[in-house]
Amino acid sequence: MTSLISLPEEALAHLKAKIGDSVELVRTPDGLLLKPYDTYFEEKMAA
Repeated sequence: MTSLISLPEEALAHLKAKIGDSVELVRTPDGLLLKPYDTYFEEKMAA
C-alpha cells in the first residue's frame, strides 16, 4: 500500500530527497522514522 504525503522543503532537504522521491516509514522503539527509500538495498536483495 502506498500513500502520498506533503513535506515542507526543509524536511525534503534534510532527507536529501526531492519531489517524487520515495521514502520509507520505519517503526522503531522510539516511534516512527522517515528515511529515504534505499533502492540499492532492494536491488541487492532481489539478486
